[in-house]
Amino acid sequence: MAKLWFWGSGWLQKREASRSGAADGALRIPGADWPRDKFPQFEHALQQRAQTQSEAFKERWHDEDNKLHVAYCNAKGDHGRALREISRLEQTRGDLQREYDEEKARVDRLGGPVYLNKTAYLLIMFVLGVLEIPLNAVVMEAFGLDRIQTYLFTLIPAAALLFGAHFIGIATRINVFQRHSLTPVVWLSVVLAALAFIFVVGLSYIREEYLADVGKNLTEIELNPLMLTITFAAVNLLLFGVAVVASALAHNPALEQFVAVRAALRRCVQAIAAARRSVDIAERTVESTRVTKVNTVRRYRAIVEQVRNDAEWLISHYRGANMRVRDDGVRPPPFDTLPVIGNPIPTEGELDFNCERMAVDGAIDARPVAKEEKSVDGHLEERVPSD
Repeated sequence: MAKLWFWGSGWLQKREASRSGAADGALRIPGADWPRDKFPQFEHALQQRAQTQSEAFKERWHDEDNKLHVAYCNAKGDHGRALREISRLEQTRGDLQREYDEEKARVDRLGGPVYLNKTAYLLIMFVLGVLEIPLNAVVMEAFGLDRIQTYLFTLIPAAALLFGAHFIGIATRINVFQRHSLTPVVWLSVVLAALAFIFVVGLSYIREEYLADVGKNLTEIELNPLMLTITFAAVNLLLFGVAVVASALAHNPALEQFVAVRAALRRCVQAIAAARRSVDIAERTVESTRVTKVNTVRRYRAIVEQVRNDAEWLISHYRGANMRVRDDGVRPPPFDTLPVIGNPIPTEGELDFNCERMAVDGAIDARPVAKEEKSVDGHLEERVPSD
């Protein structure tokens, strides 16, 4: 049954072909002396209509194929760029891995990984500063200052002690005391430690004199001056020592670079994984687009073949009716062949998968399109530590 390509439904086409064939047969058209390549007007018109329909379907196919070709070549370009990005990242990862190993060894030589992050360190120093304030407030009260002035001036020795502890802790972490040389850092560390000791002992003595006098007036109990001095000095030195240890644990000259390299290495590994996912997506897109291109050309070739079959089906009805009514009983030479109705749609083997031409013409993204490149093996040697 013919499709609706020409004048209407199949039976109307068949009826029209039969009527035309009978009318021409009664007039002996085509004649017995016609050449084989001269077809009657009905067949010639049918050939032209079929060819016009075929060309129209070729234009439709061409539009669809162009869109698919752009998608195909863009996917090929993405695939090639992702492969090159993986290659670049692999090289970067190797460099970062070597730098990471060097920085890790350097951190280990300078005391190992840090045990205190900056937040914990600042919190500890803040708590120690708060604890220093009431201990030193007693000293300020001994000078007759009011409460606001007392706590204001109390912050000065507390900050001085914490600063000294901070510096000495850093000096301890960088091993300045193990180099057997009197560098400026060593001298400054020794001076700060000595000043801190003198300062703490001096504050403890003033505090002891004040409390001993106040306690005697209030309770008539004489307090032991030496024990008071030792007690207050021990408490202050304990807080100072805790601050020094916290500073030592929280500072490592190699730590910042180590953390930066480790973060860069992790980001590089993640980028490689993302690039591999891009390669997989691009490969699937390339394959699916290729299959769609092939299926599209098959579909349009089948449509055009159906157009030709419909035309030949109508020609057979035209000729059958023509021969039935001819009074000379002669089969004319044109009836020995069929009008040529070509299929302008290319075959699967003729499909265009050349992306370089499309890039030159500007029809797609003109970024470099990779040739057929092998996909990189998707297994990385993961050596990045968890912390």
